[in-house]
Amino acid sequence: MIGFVGYYKGYAENIDRTIINLRKSSKGLNENMNAAKENFLLKGYFIRKEKAAQKNKDEALKRKAAEEMKTRDTKKIKTK
Repeated sequence: MIGFVGYYKGYAENIDRTIINLRKSSKGLNENMNAAKENFLLKGYFIRKEKAAQKNKDEALKRKAAEEMKTRDTKKIKTK
């Protein structure tokens, strides 16, 4: 039974180390991405990507507003 508990303790320690390593590597990746965004060779890519994301967000808001208008118009017709 003691070996069984020790097995799970080692397993938990391994998971803890894995999580710590993931946090460190994701922090390093974030730093590298920020550096890449400032690189003159890659800056245009990130600007285009940001503009495309903003365009998608704007289009989604327009669609949502159009759907709400349509829903309001439908409700007005039903209540008359």
